[in-house]
Amino acid sequence: MTIEIKSGSLSDFFASAKETAKEIDDGKKLTKKNTIWVDSKDLMLLLKPERTNLVNYLRKEKK
Repeated sequence: MTIEIKSGSLSDFFASAKETAKEIDDGKKLTKKNTIWVDSKDLMLLLKPERTNLVNYLRKEKK
């Protein structure tokens, strides 16, 4: 089983839930979703120090 971790706000979570509800209403076949929504600040606490350093480095670099 694969779990997808998404960084987002509570409104992002509800927008996703609303999309799923619409699919149900439209009679579409749903695929099982194993998604965990996490605030970006909390997500940084879950990452290993090396990955946290990488994220911080990428944030500082210009595109």
